[in-house]
Amino acid sequence: MIDSDQLSDTSEHQPVPDEERRNALTDVVWSIRSLTSVLGQSARRVEQRTGLTNAQLFILQLLAREPGLSINAIAERALTGQSTASLIVSRLERAGHVRRVRDPDDARRVAVRLTESGLAQVAVSPEPPTRRLLEALARLDDDDVSSLGIGLRKLMGAMGVDESSPMPLYEQADNRDGAPADGEDSDSA
Repeated sequence: MIDSDQLSDTSEHQPVPDEERRNALTDVVWSIRSLTSVLGQSARRVEQRTGLTNAQLFILQLLAREPGLSINAIAERALTGQSTASLIVSRLERAGHVRRVRDPDDARRVAVRLTESGLAQVAVSPEPPTRRLLEALARLDDDDVSSLGIGLRKLMGAMGVDESSPMPLYEQADNRDGAPADGEDSDSA
C-alpha cells in the first residue's frame, strides 16, 4: 500500500506529461476504473443475490450448457488454470451444486455434473460478469485482442504485478478447508 508521503515523493520526480500524453493517460485510467467498477458492482450483485461468486456462477452456467465437462475442459473454457478450476469446482461440490462422476467408458475421466441444487441455482441466476467480459472480448478482432493483451502485460510489468496464476475475477484463494487464505478477508477484491 502506498501512503500519501510516498505518492507525493514519487510525483515530484515524475515529469509533467504533455497534453496529448496526459489525455491518453486519462483515457486509460478512466477506462480501467470504469471496467473494474462495472465488473465489481456486477460481481457483488451476483454474490448478494445468489450467494455464489462470479466464478462459481460462471462454472455452474457453463455446466448447464455443457453437462459432464472435465476439470481441464472447464479450465479451458473459463480461460484459467486447471488448479483454479478444480478449486472452484470443489467449493461448488461442498455447497451441493455439483458432483464429480466417473465416466463409465473411461474410468480415468471424471466428469462434473450439476445437481438439482445447481440446476435450480442456474435457473434463477443473473449473467456473471466473467461471461460478459469473455463475450465482449470475443467480439473484438484479433489485432485488438493482441494489442490489449500486450498493453495490459506491459502495465502489469510496470506495476510489478505477478501474473503467474491469477484467480478468476473477484474470487478468493483459500485453504483446503474453504476459509480465506491467511492475510485475506472475505471483502477484498
